[in-house]
Amino acid sequence: MSNREWRIAGGGLALLGAALLSATTLPLLLLAVGPLIWGVPHLVADIRYLVARPRLYRAKSLYVAAAVVAGLSMFGFGVRAGIAAAMVTAMLSPGSLRRRATIAAIAGLLFILAQRSPDNANIVFLHAHNPIVATTASWSGLDLATFAGSPSFAARRSQPR
Repeated sequence: MSNREWRIAGGGLALLGAALLSATTLPLLLLAVGPLIWGVPHLVADIRYLVARPRLYRAKSLYVAAAVVAGLSMFGFGVRAGIAAAMVTAMLSPGSLRRRATIAAIAGLLFILAQRSPDNANIVFLHAHNPIVATTASWSGLDLATFAGSPSFAARRSQPR
C-alpha cells in the first residue's frame, strides 16, 4: 500500500472516531446540524453519480418516481413515499418482468412494514439507506466503480491484471 492509502485510511478512522465522540457527547446538536453539513452534499452526490452520470434523467420512470415521492411527501408519508416510488420505478424500468416484479414485491413488503410503524421506519432508513442503495444498485447490475468517485479506484480497476 502506498502512503496515500494509509492517509486515506487514517483520515477515515479519524472521522469515524470524531463521529462516535460527537454522537455520544452532543447528540442533539448533531441531529440539528448534521443534515445540513452531511445531508445536502450527500444528496447532491447521489444525484450526480446515480442520476446525472448514467443519464437516468432521460428515463420517464424517474419523473414518475419523483412525482410519487413529492406527492406522498406532502401528506407526511416520509420514507414510505420513497418506497412507493421504488415500486413504481421498478415496474416502469426496462428489464425482465421477473426482476421488476421481484423488486416491486420487495418494495411492497417494505411499504407494509413501514406502514405498521412509520416513525421507526424513518429512523431505520436514515441509518441503513447507504447499504440499501449499494446493494440494490449492485443487484440491478450497475457498475459501482464508475459511481464511486475515486479516480484511483477506477484506475486500478481499468488496469490489466
